Amino acid sequence: MPDRRPGEPCAYRSLILGAGGRESSRQRPYHREVPSAAREPQLLDLRGVRCPLNFVRAKVALGRLGLGEELELVLDPGEPADSVPRALREEGQTVLGQETQSDSGEVRVLVRRSV
Repeated sequence: MPDRRPGEPCAYRSLILGAGGRESSRQRPYHREVPSAAREPQLLDLRGVRCPLNFVRAKVALGRLGLGEELELVLDPGEPADSVPRALREEGQTVLGQETQSDSGEVRVLVRRSV
């Protein structure tokens, strides 16, 4: 890549700002509201994933959903079952429920994307 002189625009400027080097007037797409009964919740198995990576993966998965869609998390008992739902609430998401499976000890958390 050739060197650019001071004051010369970056070669990638048009990719960042749009054609013509100015902000694009086109609006960015936003997630649309989806009724909770419209789709089954997606399942994300986070058993064996250590903190804080389990929260990060849950947050990324929720970010891919539309507003109002639900995600079911499967977590290990103990700290992950306590910290992940708490952190998601702090982020503004709605935790609909949490239950522990008696046979396996895994914890299932149902979360609705709210923000």
